[in-house]
Amino acid sequence: MKVRVKGMTLRTARLAAILSLPMMLLSVAVAVGADPSPSLSAAGWEERTSGYWSSVPRIKAEANGNRLSAEFALPPGSGVSWSKKVALDNAAGGILAFEFSSDGTNSSSRDYKEFRTRFPVSVTVVFGKDSQELGWRTRFLYFFRKIRHGFPPGGIRLVYAWGNQVPVGSMYRTGEEETVFILAGEEDKGKTVRERRNLREDFMAAYGRYPSGPVTSIIVGAARPSGEKEQLMGRVVLTLPGP
Repeated sequence: MKVRVKGMTLRTARLAAILSLPMMLLSVAVAVGADPSPSLSAAGWEERTSGYWSSVPRIKAEANGNRLSAEFALPPGSGVSWSKKVALDNAAGGILAFEFSSDGTNSSSRDYKEFRTRFPVSVTVVFGKDSQELGWRTRFLYFFRKIRHGFPPGGIRLVYAWGNQVPVGSMYRTGEEETVFILAGEEDKGKTVRERRNLREDFMAAYGRYPSGPVTSIIVGAARPSGEKEQLMGRVVLTLPGP
Protein backbone atom coordinates (compact mmCIF):
# COMPACT_ATOMS: atom_id res chain seq x y z
CA MET A 1 0.00 0.00 0.00
CA LYS A 2 1.29 3.49 -0.87
CA VAL A 3 1.22 6.20 1.78
CA ARG A 4 0.35 9.69 0.60
CA VAL A 5 1.98 12.78 2.14
CA LYS A 6 0.11 16.00 1.32
CA GLY A 7 -0.86 14.93 -2.17
CA MET A 8 2.22 12.81 -3.00
CA THR A 9 3.22 9.23 -2.31
CA LEU A 10 5.88 8.46 0.30
CA ARG A 11 8.11 7.14 -2.49
CA THR A 12 7.75 10.43 -4.39
CA ALA A 13 8.46 12.41 -1.24
CA ARG A 14 11.67 10.46 -0.63
CA LEU A 15 12.75 11.01 -4.24
CA ALA A 16 12.09 14.75 -3.98
CA ALA A 17 14.15 14.93 -0.78
CA ILE A 18 17.08 13.13 -2.44
CA LEU A 19 16.96 15.39 -5.51
CA SER A 20 16.84 18.53 -3.35
CA LEU A 21 19.86 17.53 -1.25
CA PRO A 22 22.51 19.05 -3.62
CA MET A 23 20.69 22.38 -3.64
CA MET A 24 20.44 22.29 0.15
CA LEU A 25 24.17 21.71 0.41
CA LEU A 26 24.84 24.50 -2.07
CA SER A 27 22.63 26.87 -0.08
CA VAL A 28 24.52 26.05 3.11
CA ALA A 29 27.82 26.68 1.38
CA VAL A 30 26.69 30.02 -0.03
CA ALA A 31 25.45 31.08 3.40
CA VAL A 32 28.78 30.21 5.01
CA GLY A 33 30.70 32.08 2.32
CA ALA A 34 28.45 35.13 2.50
CA ASP A 35 28.79 36.11 6.17
CA PRO A 36 30.62 39.45 5.94
CA SER A 37 32.03 41.39 8.84
CA PRO A 38 29.59 43.95 10.31
CA SER A 39 32.24 46.61 9.71
CA LEU A 40 31.90 46.12 5.94
CA SER A 41 28.22 47.03 5.75
CA ALA A 42 28.73 49.82 8.27
CA ALA A 43 31.34 51.36 5.94
CA GLY A 44 29.16 50.87 2.85
CA TRP A 45 30.86 47.79 1.39
CA GLU A 46 28.91 44.89 -0.13
CA GLU A 47 30.56 41.47 -0.18
CA ARG A 48 29.72 38.79 -2.74
CA THR A 49 31.12 35.29 -3.05
CA SER A 50 30.85 32.56 -5.64
CA GLY A 51 31.65 28.86 -5.62
CA TYR A 52 30.12 25.41 -5.37
CA TRP A 53 29.43 23.73 -2.03
CA SER A 54 32.78 21.93 -2.31
CA SER A 55 34.79 25.10 -3.09
CA VAL A 56 33.73 27.77 -0.63
CA PRO A 57 36.24 30.65 -0.33
CA ARG A 58 37.68 31.46 3.09
CA ILE A 59 37.59 35.20 3.73
CA LYS A 60 38.55 37.64 6.43
CA ALA A 61 37.65 41.25 5.63
CA GLU A 62 36.98 44.41 7.59
CA ALA A 63 36.59 48.11 6.92
CA ASN A 64 37.32 51.22 8.93
CA GLY A 65 36.52 54.62 7.48
CA ASN A 66 38.15 54.90 4.05
CA ARG A 67 40.17 51.72 4.51
CA LEU A 68 39.33 48.16 3.41
CA SER A 69 41.49 45.21 4.44
CA ALA A 70 40.91 41.63 3.27
CA GLU A 71 42.60 38.25 3.19
CA PHE A 72 41.29 35.31 1.17
CA ALA A 73 41.91 31.68 0.22
CA LEU A 74 40.14 30.65 -2.98
CA PRO A 75 39.72 27.00 -4.06
CA PRO A 76 39.39 26.44 -7.84
CA GLY A 77 35.99 27.58 -9.04
CA SER A 78 35.45 30.30 -6.46
CA GLY A 79 35.73 34.05 -6.08
CA VAL A 80 34.93 37.07 -3.96
CA SER A 81 34.31 40.77 -4.51
CA TRP A 82 33.73 43.84 -2.39
CA SER A 83 32.00 46.87 -3.89
CA LYS A 84 31.18 50.32 -2.58
CA LYS A 85 29.25 53.21 -4.08
CA VAL A 86 31.15 56.47 -3.81
CA ALA A 87 31.17 60.01 -5.22
CA LEU A 88 34.83 60.96 -5.62
CA ASP A 89 35.42 64.32 -7.28
CA ASN A 90 38.40 64.02 -9.63
CA ALA A 91 38.95 67.73 -10.10
CA ALA A 92 41.29 67.66 -7.10
CA GLY A 93 43.21 64.66 -8.47
CA GLY A 94 42.32 62.10 -5.80
CA ILE A 95 44.91 59.43 -4.99
CA LEU A 96 43.85 55.81 -4.58
CA ALA A 97 46.35 53.92 -2.42
CA PHE A 98 46.40 50.14 -2.20
CA GLU A 99 48.63 47.13 -1.74
CA PHE A 100 47.95 43.56 -2.76
CA SER A 101 49.65 40.19 -2.80
CA SER A 102 49.02 36.77 -4.33
CA ASP A 103 50.81 33.46 -4.02
CA GLY A 104 49.90 32.47 -7.58
CA THR A 105 48.49 33.50 -10.94
CA ASN A 106 45.60 32.18 -13.01
CA SER A 107 47.20 30.44 -15.97
CA SER A 108 43.80 29.85 -17.59
CA SER A 109 42.93 33.55 -17.60
CA ARG A 110 42.98 35.44 -20.90
CA ASP A 111 44.06 38.75 -19.45
CA TYR A 112 43.72 40.71 -22.68
CA LYS A 113 40.26 39.46 -23.73
CA GLU A 114 36.99 41.01 -22.66
CA PHE A 115 34.80 38.72 -20.52
CA ARG A 116 37.62 36.15 -20.22
CA THR A 117 39.79 37.79 -17.57
CA ARG A 118 40.04 36.09 -14.18
CA PHE A 119 42.53 38.12 -12.18
CA PRO A 120 43.86 36.71 -8.87
CA VAL A 121 43.26 40.13 -7.38
CA SER A 122 42.18 43.45 -8.87
CA VAL A 123 40.85 46.90 -8.01
CA THR A 124 38.31 48.44 -10.39
CA VAL A 125 37.45 52.14 -10.43
CA VAL A 126 34.13 52.96 -12.11
CA PHE A 127 33.40 56.34 -13.70
CA GLY A 128 29.68 55.75 -13.96
CA LYS A 129 28.81 59.05 -15.62
CA ASP A 130 31.43 58.75 -18.37
CA SER A 131 31.09 56.80 -21.61
CA GLN A 132 32.66 56.34 -25.01
CA GLU A 133 31.00 57.63 -28.15
CA LEU A 134 30.07 54.35 -29.79
CA GLY A 135 27.78 53.79 -32.76
CA TRP A 136 24.41 52.14 -32.26
CA ARG A 137 25.61 48.99 -34.04
CA THR A 138 28.47 48.59 -31.59
CA ARG A 139 26.17 49.23 -28.63
CA PHE A 140 23.71 46.71 -30.02
CA LEU A 141 26.37 43.99 -30.38
CA TYR A 142 27.81 44.75 -26.94
CA PHE A 143 24.37 44.39 -25.40
CA PHE A 144 23.91 40.83 -26.65
CA ARG A 145 27.47 39.88 -25.69
CA LYS A 146 26.78 41.12 -22.19
CA ILE A 147 23.59 39.05 -22.01
CA ARG A 148 25.76 35.99 -22.50
CA HIS A 149 28.69 36.96 -20.28
CA GLY A 150 27.11 39.25 -17.70
CA PHE A 151 26.71 43.01 -17.42
CA PRO A 152 29.66 44.97 -15.97
CA PRO A 153 29.03 48.24 -14.12
CA GLY A 154 27.91 50.96 -16.50
CA GLY A 155 30.41 53.68 -17.40
CA ILE A 156 34.15 53.68 -18.02
CA ARG A 157 36.26 51.38 -15.86
CA LEU A 158 39.94 51.46 -14.89
CA VAL A 159 41.17 48.08 -13.65
CA TYR A 160 44.39 47.69 -11.64
CA ALA A 161 45.25 44.01 -11.73
CA TRP A 162 47.60 41.15 -10.96
CA GLY A 163 47.98 39.52 -14.35
CA ASN A 164 49.44 36.46 -15.98
CA GLN A 165 50.03 36.87 -19.73
CA VAL A 166 50.52 40.59 -20.29
CA PRO A 167 53.86 42.18 -19.25
CA VAL A 168 53.91 44.10 -15.97
CA GLY A 169 53.54 47.83 -16.59
CA SER A 170 51.19 47.35 -19.56
CA MET A 171 48.09 49.43 -20.13
CA TYR A 172 45.53 48.03 -22.59
CA ARG A 173 41.82 47.86 -23.29
CA THR A 174 39.75 44.73 -22.98
CA GLY A 175 36.76 46.72 -24.24
CA GLU A 176 35.96 50.22 -25.43
CA GLU A 177 34.97 51.22 -21.91
CA GLU A 178 37.46 49.24 -19.85
CA THR A 179 41.22 49.82 -19.55
CA VAL A 180 43.50 47.50 -17.58
CA PHE A 181 46.76 48.40 -15.85
CA ILE A 182 48.86 45.30 -15.08
CA LEU A 183 50.81 46.01 -11.89
CA ALA A 184 52.16 42.54 -11.04
CA GLY A 185 52.58 39.12 -12.58
CA GLU A 186 54.19 35.70 -12.37
CA GLU A 187 57.52 36.98 -11.10
CA ASP A 188 55.81 38.84 -8.21
CA LYS A 189 54.18 35.81 -6.57
CA GLY A 190 54.43 36.05 -2.79
CA LYS A 191 55.43 39.71 -2.86
CA THR A 192 53.44 42.72 -1.66
CA VAL A 193 52.89 45.27 -4.41
CA ARG A 194 52.18 48.85 -3.26
CA GLU A 195 50.62 51.49 -5.52
CA ARG A 196 49.44 55.09 -5.34
CA ARG A 197 47.35 55.96 -8.41
CA ASN A 198 46.20 59.40 -9.51
CA LEU A 199 42.83 58.42 -10.97
CA ARG A 200 42.40 61.62 -12.98
CA GLU A 201 45.78 61.23 -14.68
CA ASP A 202 45.27 57.52 -15.30
CA PHE A 203 41.97 58.32 -17.01
CA MET A 204 43.77 60.87 -19.18
CA ALA A 205 46.45 58.31 -20.09
CA ALA A 206 43.81 55.75 -21.06
CA TYR A 207 41.30 57.94 -22.95
CA GLY A 208 43.12 61.13 -23.91
CA ARG A 209 40.85 63.38 -21.83
CA TYR A 210 39.95 64.01 -18.23
CA PRO A 211 36.81 62.39 -16.82
CA SER A 212 33.65 64.45 -17.04
CA GLY A 213 32.15 62.96 -13.88
CA PRO A 214 33.16 61.50 -10.52
CA VAL A 215 34.17 57.98 -9.57
CA THR A 216 30.86 56.34 -8.66
CA SER A 217 31.99 52.99 -7.31
CA ILE A 218 35.02 50.93 -6.32
CA ILE A 219 35.20 47.15 -6.75
CA VAL A 220 37.86 44.90 -5.21
CA GLY A 221 37.85 41.37 -6.59
CA ALA A 222 39.67 38.03 -6.55
CA ALA A 223 38.93 34.94 -8.64
CA ARG A 224 40.20 31.39 -9.04
CA PRO A 225 38.87 29.66 -12.19
CA SER A 226 37.72 26.05 -12.00
CA GLY A 227 40.48 25.00 -14.41
CA GLU A 228 43.22 25.77 -11.88
CA LYS A 229 44.63 22.97 -9.71
CA GLU A 230 45.37 24.53 -6.33
CA GLN A 231 43.85 27.15 -4.09
CA LEU A 232 44.95 30.76 -4.30
CA MET A 233 45.82 32.86 -1.28
CA GLY A 234 46.04 36.63 -1.32
CA ARG A 235 45.58 39.90 0.49
CA VAL A 236 44.51 43.44 -0.37
CA VAL A 237 44.47 46.71 1.56
CA LEU A 238 42.77 49.69 -0.03
CA THR A 239 42.59 53.32 1.10
CA LEU A 240 40.13 55.61 -0.65
CA PRO A 241 40.89 59.27 -1.25
CA GLY A 242 40.09 61.48 1.75
CA PRO A 243 38.69 63.15 3.63
